[in-house]
Amino acid sequence: MARRPPMLRTWSEAGALLVFQGLLRLFPLSLVHVPGAALGWVLFHVFRVGRGATLRNLTFAFGDRLSPARRRRLAGAVYRFFGGMICEVLAIPRLSLADLQQRVTLDNPDVLRDAQAGGRGVVLVSGHLGNWELMGAVLSRSGMGLSMYVGAQRNPFVDNVLNRIRRSQGTETIGRGVAMRGLLRALRGGGIVAMLADQHYSRKRHYVTCFGRPVSMVPGPASLAQRAGAPVIFGICVRTARFRYRVRFTPIAPPPPSGDAERDLLALSQAISDALEQAMREHPEQYFWMHRRWRPIPQRVELSEVNRAFLEAQGIDVAAHTAEGGRALQPSQQ
Repeated sequence: MARRPPMLRTWSEAGALLVFQGLLRLFPLSLVHVPGAALGWVLFHVFRVGRGATLRNLTFAFGDRLSPARRRRLAGAVYRFFGGMICEVLAIPRLSLADLQQRVTLDNPDVLRDAQAGGRGVVLVSGHLGNWELMGAVLSRSGMGLSMYVGAQRNPFVDNVLNRIRRSQGTETIGRGVAMRGLLRALRGGGIVAMLADQHYSRKRHYVTCFGRPVSMVPGPASLAQRAGAPVIFGICVRTARFRYRVRFTPIAPPPPSGDAERDLLALSQAISDALEQAMREHPEQYFWMHRRWRPIPQRVELSEVNRAFLEAQGIDVAAHTAEGGRALQPSQQ
């Protein structure tokens, strides 16, 4: 569970967000991203908030294929993108259905509709890439029956703002505590359940690979799909111009059954991770590299024999990525 910030900080952030929302109403939709992009520039170049983690993650992913100068330029573009994207999310309630359909192009909606026609619902997975909130809004407003699993933000006020925006578009929000029960209910009703799959997950030992390194991954999307017998669709919503996005859906084929439930769960999670990695390679400037995606496996974590064998089959030296060994693999900060 995310730790709550001190009360003074909570109210300060709430006040700043309210002021920011008010200022955004002065901007036309085509320019609503501008103040956020400017703020992103300041956070990266002046205050350097999360800059070290961002540069390290880009080094983990791309290594020497990016020079230090190109890595810094890409990181700066990431900050500008996400600053602007936050403004676009806050502006969603201003959009009519016609506005949404004009600004968001669905490349292949039949992939999602065909999967939904099977009657078992659909597990729609994505990551912190592009504008996943806008994708949820356009699907909900199109009457496709979207339920979204939402984790708790550290600031409850920010939580309320985001969830009000989601619900204003017709999206059902399902939080922790009732998550699995609520998500299964949505699937059994033939709905679409949306989940982000790239959070670090320390509660359970469930490690797959991303860019050739082990990462902790939430088992929820794969586990939910297997329990409900629902198809898994990977979706991304990437920016193509100012407040213009394109959504693409990719079916995730279930791996052949191995006879081992844990092995099958890991294989499906890996297929999801592979789809996200491909999207990250194609649109690196639109991925949230700020979070600590690649971490050494803690010494206290004892991987199951199945999980260890799964990683080793992909060429991972597990010992080199645990605790002291993992720290030795950290790239220098540029």
